[in-house]
Amino acid sequence: MQNSEICGYTTVLVAPEAYFQDELKGFNARVNYEMICTWFANQCALGERIRYKLSLLHSAIEKGTTGYQMIADAAVTRFWAAYWALVQEIAPELQMEEPGQKPAGSTFIYFRGYDLPKGVSLCHTLPHGTIDVQFAGMSEKLSTVQERYAARLPKDMRITRAGKSAVIRSTVPCLSVANDIDVQKHDIIHGIKTAQYMLKWYHQAEYRGPLRHCAVRFCGISNAFQAQRRREEKSLPVSAGKNAPRFAPCLLLKYQITCLTIQFWVGSLALIWAL
Repeated sequence: MQNSEICGYTTVLVAPEAYFQDELKGFNARVNYEMICTWFANQCALGERIRYKLSLLHSAIEKGTTGYQMIADAAVTRFWAAYWALVQEIAPELQMEEPGQKPAGSTFIYFRGYDLPKGVSLCHTLPHGTIDVQFAGMSEKLSTVQERYAARLPKDMRITRAGKSAVIRSTVPCLSVANDIDVQKHDIIHGIKTAQYMLKWYHQAEYRGPLRHCAVRFCGISNAFQAQRRREEKSLPVSAGKNAPRFAPCLLLKYQITCLTIQFWVGSLALIWAL
């Protein structure tokens, strides 16, 4: 370095020998953990410190071959189990997956929710004290989310960024997965009910409630059935003539009237639900 300017540099990859099969992968040089172990083993002047350093290196080499090994935390696992039980009691529509063993860093709880579209998720960030409706990859398109939802946003929600996502956020009490569950039970219930409220709000804002969604799905099934019938009729050979199987006109008319009637009443109920 001259005059605070770098004249040159060398990149060195320090990793287990098994990492990338001992290749350089674009680096100028490579030093393997195994080489460092050999060097430390010959440094008798370091005394007892050698054992500690060698144990760290051997542990790193082992992890490099076996991959990530989850270490369960008993307190965190108990917290998640208690949280899940409360969700089943208070708001099963959140569809929280039953948790198994959890490591110490498990502090974000995601809900599947009924019929959340791809790219949209509902999350309780325990240490930060927020319930977020997350829109993946929309951080740079925050204005799009604001245009779509800002006019219908309750006072206790706000639109902001979180990493690469845009989120609709509501604030709740912060929680610690390491603390006693009974002491935090009131705050846990508050968070669950807020998530329940935000899920319902999202569906009303996006779909005008689940009844309208049922109507849309029913219409889709009806249209698919009729399309299949038309395809079957077109596939019949011309030579079949009078012997070709066909839908009786009166039965088809009754079917179509029934579909329209159901769609009308389900749509009416959906409108009442939204209001």
